[in-house]
Parts: sequence; structure tokens; C-alpha cells
Amino acid sequence: MAGKIKARARIRIPFGPLLTKLVQLPANAERALVAPCADKPSKLTCLLLALALLLLAIWRLRMA
Repeated sequence: MAGKIKARARIRIPFGPLLTKLVQLPANAERALVAPCADKPSKLTCLLLALALLLLAIWRLRMA
């Protein structure tokens, strides 16, 4: 039985020098401020942030 290899390879290609000749957006084009292919924060990170905010809120309420 052949084993499966699971890997997450990130490939970064420097397109900057290729795009420096473009000085304006094409007609009817829009700029996107969010990268659709960017890595999403993990659920653990979000959970830890929420827990930290909850603990901070509880601490602030007890101090008042």
C-alpha cells in the first residue's frame, strides 16, 4: 500500500518587478484590500484571543 504525503508548500513568486510598468488600474477595475488567498487565523488563535478578552473584562469588572 502506497503512503500518502500531505504537505503544504508555499510558493512565493516575486511579481513586483513584472508589474512596475503598470501605472493605473484598467477600466472598471477595483482594488481589493483583503487578500483572498491569505492564510486565515486558526480557530485556536481566535479562541485564545476571545478567552483573553473575557478574562480582561472580568478583571476590569472586579476592579470597579
